[in-house]
Amino acid sequence: MNEALAVLGQAPGHVLVDGRPVASLGQAQTALVKGDSLSYSIAAASILAKVTRDIDPDGTVNTILEQVLAGPNLEEQEEEYISPFIEGSAIIGTALNGTLLEIYLDSLDGFPQDDSTSNRLAYAMLVCTATELIVGAEIQLVKILVERDGDLIPVNIPVSDGELTEEGAPVYCANYATFDPKYQVPAEG
Repeated sequence: MNEALAVLGQAPGHVLVDGRPVASLGQAQTALVKGDSLSYSIAAASILAKVTRDIDPDGTVNTILEQVLAGPNLEEQEEEYISPFIEGSAIIGTALNGTLLEIYLDSLDGFPQDDSTSNRLAYAMLVCTATELIVGAEIQLVKILVERDGDLIPVNIPVSDGELTEEGAPVYCANYATFDPKYQVPAEG
């Protein structure tokens, strides 16, 4: 955990820890045993961390994003990793235009179909994996398109506050601030 914090551009004001407190951390922290089930931030970080460890050797954008959509495998499920995705969506392609990554899906069937936190977390995982974890490309924005009757139709991507973006507009990982402590302002006490 210390190594992960060391590579951040700015030291966090507070750290959520999945498990017991880390004495060597040297940071303000909140430790949550079984944090995956108590905090969406920890759940998302756990899934993203697991994806980065298990990516196939070719490491292509499509491979990385497919593994996010697949959710935890059986071994990961036994370790109580969770995912908002269900079976039903597949990556059919991607295109990088400058700092914009377009992700082409065959359907949205694998995404929760309501205006829930799980729905927004699913999009957050896909968007933030693309912008934060894909090495070798300067991806800042993500636009998701779904295939319908042979055409690619832009998706109105829900963000963490639940409001729809402008019709088919791309989003930043920072649009999911409620899932990522680095974007959150500490509560005043």
